[in-house]
Amino acid sequence: SPVWRRRSSMSTAMASSPATSAIEPCSVFAVTVFDDSYDVGFLCAAVNACYCEQHGFGFYPIVLSRSVLEAVCKGRHFAWSKVVLLAELLSPEWRGNVGGEGDAFAMTRTLPLAALVAARKAEWIVWLDADLMVVNHLKPFTEFLQSCTRDIVVGEDMADLDWLNTGLVACRTSSEWCRTLWPRVWQQGDSKFHRGEFWDQSALCGCLSSWGELSPTMVGGKPTIAPTPAAPWFSWQGGPKVRETEHIAVLNAGGFQTNDPLCAQFAFHAAGMKDKARCCQAIVDSGGVRGLQVSERAAALCLAAGPLFAAQIDVLRRAVGLENLFSWPRIQRHVWSGEVRVPNCRRGAWERCAPAIVHARSGPPSSLSLSGLSDDAGSEQQICIEDRAPIFADDSPPAGRPFSFVTRVRLWEALDYVRGYPPAHHPVLRDMRPDRIWRGRWRPWVAAACVASTSSPAP
Repeated sequence: SPVWRRRSSMSTAMASSPATSAIEPCSVFAVTVFDDSYDVGFLCAAVNACYCEQHGFGFYPIVLSRSVLEAVCKGRHFAWSKVVLLAELLSPEWRGNVGGEGDAFAMTRTLPLAALVAARKAEWIVWLDADLMVVNHLKPFTEFLQSCTRDIVVGEDMADLDWLNTGLVACRTSSEWCRTLWPRVWQQGDSKFHRGEFWDQSALCGCLSSWGELSPTMVGGKPTIAPTPAAPWFSWQGGPKVRETEHIAVLNAGGFQTNDPLCAQFAFHAAGMKDKARCCQAIVDSGGVRGLQVSERAAALCLAAGPLFAAQIDVLRRAVGLENLFSWPRIQRHVWSGEVRVPNCRRGAWERCAPAIVHARSGPPSSLSLSGLSDDAGSEQQICIEDRAPIFADDSPPAGRPFSFVTRVRLWEALDYVRGYPPAHHPVLRDMRPDRIWRGRWRPWVAAACVASTSSPAP
């Protein structure tokens, strides 16, 4: 068709550009798809291109006209283009979206050859929604994947409308389960989600429920007949930070992707926002993209995908080095009289049977950093935090919640709060008030020492 010929010639031109012909093999290859009238897609894709280039990941944004996307999705919502592209990349022989009239359109043909080869050779293919941008460019995506034993890494939903949110999904390319997943979702997904919310996401959750992978109590905003689980599913309702099924690792919203810029530790997803482009622009202009670097290579890749990227590249160049307005304000640390550095400290492995001692010059190992402790399996335990510690006899009770000097939080929530990422739904810490100072009581070596003493053989 004429539309196909136009797109094919554009792909040929992009394949010959230096930015796309020099794509090198990588462990992670990220993709996104949007139509050429979706303004927010250009800004988010430019941000994500800079991120991937900084860490040596592959990335390519596919920008199509609305008429081509309609041909791709066969009358379904454009969000279904995600299913089509992932199915084609992971199962090259799949052509499940070909209509009876024979107007076949393979989305992978819009990718430059070098990008297509790199994507299929990568260990992981990562999908990024067009309204999602990575805001922490200091954290490589491989930190989510290096210890993962599952086939898919995805985040929980930010609302209780679906159990999963497919705005950011990583698929293991060597997994046979992944190769068949997306074709099956296209074929077996409930037809009411072809146009109805929340499209491919709800269809995926419905399929996983029927296959026994999940037992969601809510799909597409409607309750199911699944029994209420003993423990909450969502981390922001008291559930675990990470959950795993046979094939899927589900990460907490704040740590992976969320629609609250204050809580976004890795990616911001403008899901549910009325003016997505303005919202993402405000985050960029406020220094909300931490560690942003705009390389010439990333700019060239975006410009090869379409001329409308030029204005967004200029926006990002102006945002480099801006102070992040979403983090804790910078306050000069109080220095106590007689304070000196601790000399002759040693660094070693922490067995949790005694307080850790680390070298003052080299700093703590990554496992003892705030982020490392937050990711530790033991961070699910509840700890007490005290307001205005130490408490004096003449201190008046707090005027706001909690109406006590002491409250309980999970360790990872407290650590994220200290790092500048308040837990979105916590009744106290979500306010992120620098004038309220908390002291946490956490002594893991006490419990570890008790376990060690009871497990040791008697003399």
